[in-house]
Amino acid sequence: MQEDGRIIQHQEAEDKVLGYLYNPHSDKLKLASFSVNERADTKSKMVSVGSENAAIQVLTRAIQLDSENKYSEAVTCYEQGIRLLLESLKASNDEDKKKHFRKKIDEYLSRAEIMKKASLQEKELSKIHKQIHIKDNETGNSYETLFSFVISETLTSVEIEDAYIRSIHQIYNFLRFCELLVKKAPCLRNIILNTTYSPENLGLNNGWIIKIGRGLDYFKRPSGNFSIGFTDFDLRPCHETTIDIFHRNSVKST
Repeated sequence: MQEDGRIIQHQEAEDKVLGYLYNPHSDKLKLASFSVNERADTKSKMVSVGSENAAIQVLTRAIQLDSENKYSEAVTCYEQGIRLLLESLKASNDEDKKKHFRKKIDEYLSRAEIMKKASLQEKELSKIHKQIHIKDNETGNSYETLFSFVISETLTSVEIEDAYIRSIHQIYNFLRFCELLVKKAPCLRNIILNTTYSPENLGLNNGWIIKIGRGLDYFKRPSGNFSIGFTDFDLRPCHETTIDIFHRNSVKST
């Protein structure tokens, strides 16, 4: 009898999922007063909710990996989360929810494509260790000319370590570099300046590291306020210095 009771309880739990109700007064399972369409709708809603909850978990993980610049892993989670959202969309009868899901799917598809490109680009560019030796009075070395190729769509944070950003012209140089970052990196959220250290490093959270012998202050003073090179820094003569640009993955692999 005890075993029969366990069977009935198990059947009760299972049948509730299917739209049945257990009647404790008759030891019988009675079909609830649901129509066939209502039972089908209940199953559909349960599938939708299950897929939706799973999608939330997977996409939350994707966003976390995205923020950590783990591109390949993020792409895998985005694709899995999108599939789960599609399942939930197909199972839902709520038109507002379906419209919302379509919008989110488009957003995550776009982000996954950016991650794919970033992953491929990272593999190729991680092999690069670029060293630039700027000669005294040399021109053609603006921040945009030298550093644009490492400022990508995935860049969200930059940390600048430069103990020599103190005087007015050095602060203006820093501002120009910040303007370049804002212009080239649409997802940029943070620019951190640390003036207590003096290695003159620029660390980008997309994996790139820039080391400049003189920091950002490698331009010479213009000869006058109306001289060539006053506004266009590609035309501004430079002090002699060495710049190293490399990817953190190239350091790990050596």
